[in-house]
Order: sequence, then structure tokens, then C-alpha cells
Amino acid sequence: MILKKSFPFAMLVLLMTFYNRADAIMIERILGGDLGKYQTGIYAKAFRLLDAANNIAILFAVQLLPIFSRMLKNKENIENIVKLSFTLLITPCLIVSISCLFYADEFCKLIYNGNSEGHEVLGLLMCCFTAISMVYIFGTLLTANGSFKQLNIMAVTSIAINLILNFILIPKMYAYGSAIASLVTQFFAAGIQVFLCYKIFNFHFNKKFITSLVLFIIGVVFINYFTVNLTPQWKMNFVVMLVFSGLFAFVTGLLNHKSILRFIKYR
Repeated sequence: MILKKSFPFAMLVLLMTFYNRADAIMIERILGGDLGKYQTGIYAKAFRLLDAANNIAILFAVQLLPIFSRMLKNKENIENIVKLSFTLLITPCLIVSISCLFYADEFCKLIYNGNSEGHEVLGLLMCCFTAISMVYIFGTLLTANGSFKQLNIMAVTSIAINLILNFILIPKMYAYGSAIASLVTQFFAAGIQVFLCYKIFNFHFNKKFITSLVLFIIGVVFINYFTVNLTPQWKMNFVVMLVFSGLFAFVTGLLNHKSILRFIKYR
């Protein structure tokens, strides 16, 4: 009985692991030979930073699962805590993802002893961090609700999209093509899970919140653009960017001290 009940969740974990980890294997198999090994190495170097970021963000999801489960069991209104959790996680994730588009070259040099090869792949892969953070919120909610059938269908569809895109893009664009496939797959999976949550839990479309989120994204892009070459020291520029991006999150209304205190109260 226990095995029967846990099978849908085990299948979901297996499927999501596949479309999250299969890219490097496909690069080597599709390209083959020395080129395949070389491009796999480039992809693996970039993926390490994404993997490290995910290990931090997943701690947030671990905190959310018992909260969501308890509130669903008690039939409490879950919309506010979902919005709050999403805001608290997506804000730093967006800053990290967008900044990696501007600082990928410097990050690669810092991590790999001056070697910036494959920094374009890193910049693109780190954009997946935003999509994955969305999955950590809405996927966790669907898991707490026991919506494994919908999640498994989403995962199978995501695998199909990932495979098709990899077969098309890897021969033409190598590791960068696989990064594009990963980005599309991750945002597809995140979008489907957001849609499912809105349908299942009857969430309201919050125009003010969406506007604040869009303004924040645009603002962080501009902050990065104007600070990336602010001084000859890129680390100083990066710190300035972090400070202004963090402040801008409060200016747009995405974050405030009350929201942080509310999340602590929910725990």
C-alpha cells in the first residue's frame, strides 16, 4: 500500500531528474568524439553554478511543503502565502539570473582561474534559475495537494520538448543550443505549474503585483547595464548592482519588511 501511494511521487522525481540532467549526456552522444567531450565539459562547467544555486533555493521549498500541507489540510486560504513565498524567492533569483547575463565572463574567470570559455552558456543556464525557483513554489504546492497526475503529464511533456530541442539545436549550436533547450523546457514546466495552480486553487489575477514584477525585471536589467562598467573593478560594480537591485525591490513594492515578518509568522 505504501509503495502504491508513493509511486506517483517517485515517478515525478525520476522524470524531473531526467529533463534536468540529460542535457550533458545528449551533447556527448549527439556530437560524439572529441568535440562531444569538449562541449560536454563546457556545459558541465556552467551547470555547476546553477546546481549550487539550486541547492540553496531548494531549502526554501523544504520549508514550504509542510506549511502548504498543513494549510490545505485545514482548508485555509493559501493564496496569500503562495504570493508571499513566490515574491521572497523570485526576487533574489531574478537578480542572480539577470546579473549572470552581464557578469558571466567574470564569474567564469573567477571560478576557473581566468578561463572564461563557455561564459555564454553560463549566462543562459543561470536564467533557468528563475524558472526553477517558480517550480519550487508552485510545484511544491501541487505536490502538497497530491496533484501527481498533472505533474507527471507535465514532466513527460517537458522531457519530449527537451529531447526534440536538443536534437535540433545541439548539432548546430553545440552546448549553447542545449542551454537554449534547457531554458525553454524549464520555463515551459514552470508556466504549466503556475497555470495548474491558478486553475486548481482559483487564484486571482493580481494586476498590481504583475506590474510591479515586470517593472522590477526591467529595472534590474537597466541597473546591470549601467553599473557593469561603472568602475574598472567588476566586483565593486557587482556589489553596487546588488545594493541598487535590492533597494529597487522595495521601491517597486515587491518586498517590504511586513511581508518578511508575515512569512516568519506562517512558519
